[in-house]
Order: sequence, then structure tokens, then C-alpha cells
Amino acid sequence: MKKLLVVLLMIIFAASIKAEANDVVECKQRLLNNFRADRSSYVIDLDDIQMRDYGTDILAKSIRVVRELLDDIGCSPKAINFGWGPQGRIHNSCKYFDNNRRDIQVCLVQSNLGYFIIHEDYLNHATVNFYRWD
Repeated sequence: MKKLLVVLLMIIFAASIKAEANDVVECKQRLLNNFRADRSSYVIDLDDIQMRDYGTDILAKSIRVVRELLDDIGCSPKAINFGWGPQGRIHNSCKYFDNNRRDIQVCLVQSNLGYFIIHEDYLNHATVNFYRWD
């Protein structure tokens, strides 16, 4: 009986891993126009997104914008992982585009899908560029 239970658990675990892998491939396919491109660009109207005030935490806001983009194109929330990429642990960051102009920031948000470069303009739009890893 124990062996049957172990085999059943292994089958369920393998099926969940396969489903998660399918979510990742499907999301990449949506992001890259059915794999016709290596990168894609999106403009998000931030006035259309209901989100809390992130204050000076531009990175958290950028991750929220990426999540909103993925939701808009129909990706499963389980498809993305902001902590681990193909080469292990990843680090996201935001930098000033020009140190003389401290109001222009660009964020690099890495994930298992690829990496996103996010820039917010003065008209409350965010430009999101997605690049695949391979």
C-alpha cells in the first residue's frame, strides 16, 4: 500500500512540474509573438492599473507593472519566477539613467522567462522591453 501511495505522489508531482513548464513556454510564446521575435516592447498606461503607492520603491513598482503585463497577455501567475533564472539566483535593480537628472530611472527585472527593462515616462506610461535569455 505504501508503494502505491509513493508512486501516486510521484505521478502527481511529475504532472505538476510538467504543467508549470507548459505555463512557462506558453507565456514566452505570448510575450514573443509566437516566437517570431527575440524581444518585444510594450507600453503600459499606469492610469489603467490599480496599484498601491510604492513611494520611492521603483523596483517593486516595476515588478508590479511586469505582473500586470503578463496578466494582460494571458500568462499564468505561476509562469514567472523573479528569484531564479536559468543560471541560478538573480538580482533585480534600478539605476538612474543620468546621474545629473535624478528623476529618470531604468529598472532591470530578471526572471526565469527572460529579463525586462522598465522605464516610466512623464505621462504616466511605462515602457516594458522583454528579452529572452537564449
